[in-house]
Amino acid sequence: MDTDTERTVADGNGVATPEAASRAAAHLLELAAHDAEVWRDEARSEGAAVVDAARAEAAQLVDAGRAEADQIRAEARAEADRVRGELAESRNRLDAEVARLRRLDRDYREQMRTHLTSLLDQVGEPHSEDG
Repeated sequence: MDTDTERTVADGNGVATPEAASRAAAHLLELAAHDAEVWRDEARSEGAAVVDAARAEAAQLVDAGRAEADQIRAEARAEADRVRGELAESRNRLDAEVARLRRLDRDYREQMRTHLTSLLDQVGEPHSEDG
């Protein structure tokens, strides 16, 4: 404490006068208000720093999430293209097999028709009897 405050706080026997106590209380209030203002400013600064850090981290997370989503989409497209290619190959093989089976069916029917016609022709011809 400064000497002026010491004189006003206590008289010669160490007892505070109302006027001295009032000045000391006012001085303490000023100090407390100043300290509170400093602490408030520090808290605001720290709070702003925390908010800025949180925003930066959130932006990083969003960017990372978007990059991961883009990668997953690209992988999914590649997989879809691969599957489409496999399906097209399979369809082409199956179409060729169906065409082969249709030709086989047509040829078989034609052979059967020829054979049956031959049998009918044989039945319709007169047979010679040796006797």
